[in-house]
Amino acid sequence: MRYLKSISTIIIFCTIFIWTNCDQSTNVKNNTPPPDSQTQENKTLTKANKEDPRLVPGRYIVTYKNQGERSISEQAATEAVQRTNAIFSELNIDPDSLIHQYKYALKGFAGNLTKKQVEALKKDNRVESIVQDIKYKAIQMMNTSSSNKPSTKLMSQTTPWGITRVGGPLDGSGKKAWVLDTGIDLDHPDLDVDVSSSVAFVAGENADDGHGHGSHVAGTIAAKDNSTGVVGVAADASVVAVKVCDSGGYCYTSDLDAGIDYIVSNYSSGDVANISLGWPVTGSPYVDLPLSILESTIETAADDGLKFAIAAGNEDQDANNKSPARVEYNNVWTVSAHDDNDNFASFSNYGNPPIEYSNPGVDIHSLWRNGGTNTIDGTSMATPHIAGLLLALGDVYTDGTVSNDPDSSPDEIATGTAAAPSISGNVTSSDFARITWSSVPFASQYKVYRRYENGYWSERSTTTGTSYNDTQLMDPDLQVLSVPPGDNEDYYTYKVHAITPSGTISEASNHVYFAIEENCHPPVCS
Repeated sequence: MRYLKSISTIIIFCTIFIWTNCDQSTNVKNNTPPPDSQTQENKTLTKANKEDPRLVPGRYIVTYKNQGERSISEQAATEAVQRTNAIFSELNIDPDSLIHQYKYALKGFAGNLTKKQVEALKKDNRVESIVQDIKYKAIQMMNTSSSNKPSTKLMSQTTPWGITRVGGPLDGSGKKAWVLDTGIDLDHPDLDVDVSSSVAFVAGENADDGHGHGSHVAGTIAAKDNSTGVVGVAADASVVAVKVCDSGGYCYTSDLDAGIDYIVSNYSSGDVANISLGWPVTGSPYVDLPLSILESTIETAADDGLKFAIAAGNEDQDANNKSPARVEYNNVWTVSAHDDNDNFASFSNYGNPPIEYSNPGVDIHSLWRNGGTNTIDGTSMATPHIAGLLLALGDVYTDGTVSNDPDSSPDEIATGTAAAPSISGNVTSSDFARITWSSVPFASQYKVYRRYENGYWSERSTTTGTSYNDTQLMDPDLQVLSVPPGDNEDYYTYKVHAITPSGTISEASNHVYFAIEENCHPPVCS
């Protein structure tokens, strides 16, 4: 399984007859909501504790029963809106109290509610759960070098070491990544931002990045392959800002739910969503219940085909203590970090499950807000490497494992480059050359080539298998050689190309030589 720098805040005051499409998202291109998104000012934000998730007084997430076995359809979305309409009408809830209407990956709503309304909803047989929303500084950046300062001036293009390590840059043209973060620098010259789809779910802010974290993530995924700045893993892909964290890096779980719900209603097959955010699992039901709703929302979207890259976290602990990092699910990849020597990063969370792969996360140079660049550390920086690979290839290859992984199962290092097929050959008693080769992950087909002595290569076969019998020989008397034969011998050379999403993979060393000798009768030749 992604602008205008500023706009006026959009406020839609909805009546009970028209508020069914109200929400807190803000589209920044034409001052109108994108399809199936809504605009609604929220009440004053509550200051969050820097260390612990903070329950937000008066702000709740309500989920409905009978969610159609996680069905995602327009009919289910309509039914969710109708249910919300009915509940607000029956309980006399002010339409302006609605923060988000969930319709796709989640069915329910987020709203500012009184204690009396909460008690009534707890007794409502249409309601599955009602939990208090939580806010947390879910943006975690590490910066081990005090000399690293953001730059607002783009220099000549460089290829960050992490891009090279994962086999990039790859061609991301025509692909799209959705960045659930602090927004993206909407007019950054080194990014192709899909402005019309970009949206903010943070009250009082548009999708532009006032922090820098989201732009850094977007740059690693998809920075343009041009003459300035950096280049991304899936170079020249488009990115969509789905702003779910404010400029201070604080995030509500309800806003992230809304961002995922929005993506599900707008993404296309092959798109990837990046979540370089995390909340601690505390053991308290007041915290863990909204986190479980968030994780269920991700799983529903993943079931629909949306691919997720998620940061493992930076606390040097088991990733199962972090949400949504602990999600172990199809189409969900949780990512740890390593340095440029493939050493596991000292700050990175660990554990398999849920971590599938490790990627570069130390001294990562990428884009920043205000058209600039910055170099920072974190699993937040490792995650977009995976997102870029998934975007360009649809999956990943691996190239070794990290060193010094704290758990007993060293994480594999994800890459976009497959090893070339290893081929071998033999001559049969039927006087034909048979070559076989190792399979290459994700290869759609293999092309077999042959040449006589140092002549031109000619394609002999295209196959999805891993062997080929060549019976059309100039002379059936052959002998297998491990190195090229001498000048006095006639010979054939064979090679195999594997056709993969990242291109054609072949190396000159992977050749098989068959020498032609007179009076030779395989399999024994003099």
